[in-house]
Amino acid sequence: MVFFKQPRNAGAVIQDSLREDFLVDQFAACGPRARLLDLGCATKPFYSLYARYAGESVGIDVPFCPHARASIDVFAKGVELPFADSAFDAVLCTEVMEHIPEPNRLLSEIRRVLEPGGVAVLTTPFMVPEHEAPYDYYRYTRYGLRFLAERAGLEVVELRPFAGMFGTLISAWVQVQLKFWSLFRWKPLTSIYNPLVLFFVYLPQVAYLATIAGAEKIKPLSKLLEKLSYTAKGYGLRLKRPAEPKNQNQPPMRDPPMRDHFSVDNSVTL
Repeated sequence: MVFFKQPRNAGAVIQDSLREDFLVDQFAACGPRARLLDLGCATKPFYSLYARYAGESVGIDVPFCPHARASIDVFAKGVELPFADSAFDAVLCTEVMEHIPEPNRLLSEIRRVLEPGGVAVLTTPFMVPEHEAPYDYYRYTRYGLRFLAERAGLEVVELRPFAGMFGTLISAWVQVQLKFWSLFRWKPLTSIYNPLVLFFVYLPQVAYLATIAGAEKIKPLSKLLEKLSYTAKGYGLRLKRPAEPKNQNQPPMRDPPMRDHFSVDNSVTL
């Protein structure tokens, strides 16, 4: 986690930093990979993170991608990947699921192009404003993400929330301030070169990140952070395609039991 640098987005310092930390952890945990698919790659903002782990990588995005297209290797939809079965041993898919009308098809395609034992690293926002309209369809809870992944035949290895209640409240206040400065239609006013943005937008987010980094090392405080994570800014997942069973006559995979959807979480009070 690096502090005091020009942020990519002054209003998303918390989520961007925690997402990058998650990706660094996952690439290190997964180790070297022969072929990685960067699904929804846009400008490949995370190329520097995975380049040393992937022997080869392919970036794919839609033809109407709103970002610069120079880094895109293949133009196609995530629900119709133009690759053979088991073509990759790793898939990276960041901030894409919320833009897919049929997320079950996306996850099924990820499973198909992954070789048995291959891993997929995904991130998706939760408590964030609408963006890239009109292609912004969903926000997923951790339970919805787990259900969709398991339904597609993927094993959830890790599911990590980004920020918690206080981080979400700080981010909401930050968005209000940036919205105000954007009314003047002069971009420098929304950057950290504006002292008011520096002190009341950027630094509160940096202070929050420093606080939770320290709190995670103290068990009672880490437990408190866990309880507050039900209002997360977003989530990161590491998924795995299970190895093929030796007995090919295994019964077909079934959806997770529906009773899981109606269990009560007594830790959340309204």
